Amino acid sequence: MIKDKQHYDLAPLAGKTGRSFNINMPQMAMSGLSESWLFKELGDLHWQMIADGLQSPSNELSDATGNRLYATFTRISVSSDALMSYKENSPFDLEGDLFRFGSGVYFSEVKFTNGSAQIMSSFSMRGESGSNLYLLKGRPKIPPNCKIANHRALPQFGQEYFTVRASSLPSDIFSREYEIVPQYDINGVGLLYFAAYPIISDICEDRFTSQRNLSTTKRDVFYFRNCDPSDTLVFRIHDLRSSDLLVKSDTSISRKSDGALMARIFTTKVVTTG
Repeated sequence: MIKDKQHYDLAPLAGKTGRSFNINMPQMAMSGLSESWLFKELGDLHWQMIADGLQSPSNELSDATGNRLYATFTRISVSSDALMSYKENSPFDLEGDLFRFGSGVYFSEVKFTNGSAQIMSSFSMRGESGSNLYLLKGRPKIPPNCKIANHRALPQFGQEYFTVRASSLPSDIFSREYEIVPQYDINGVGLLYFAAYPIISDICEDRFTSQRNLSTTKRDVFYFRNCDPSDTLVFRIHDLRSSDLLVKSDTSISRKSDGALMARIFTTKVVTTG
């Protein structure tokens, strides 16, 4: 059977993992590349490389005592041409490489057509309460012949994550609440989906700026906590700087229930003529 080019191909490429697409409606938004789709695809590629490297289906990943582990993205940084510049039916390729720091923290570097991404993740498991507010850290079993390269020192990408996590949150210039839409914002294991954070930020920020002719070129998301589907989120803008060419923002997402900071998001968008 000949494979439709709209579906991706997945194959190891000299120790790396690659995927190829044609950009069509599932990959598009606002006449360009969908950032939501891109985040999902990057996350899926990262997660698959982990599962392959640990030689286990994703739904069977567990710690030494058999507790189910969930992938928890802690930082995703994406840089690319303006998403509006990607055109329908044009080819789109991704190639990723994975390494780890110990058994609990995993990093990938992904190159894709006209862009790149760095990804950092760890593992979590639910405690006795079953609540997403009290996720516990987990470490998967490492197979004896694991081929995921192990770095002896925490990479700078990880060091920057902990620096931002420990920093004080600046005062805000705008805030608003966001009601979670479970059908769109919650993933398959009941957590707020990592790919929903940039979209939530855009929806809320748009209520402040009302500037529609913008296209993302950089997005750096630091993930700190999750929430329950019934929670309400509080979005804040801490800094927003604009020129004739660029708009840069520093935003955050917190839980309304206890005020806990869930994410810090740094974004750069270009002003388009469309």
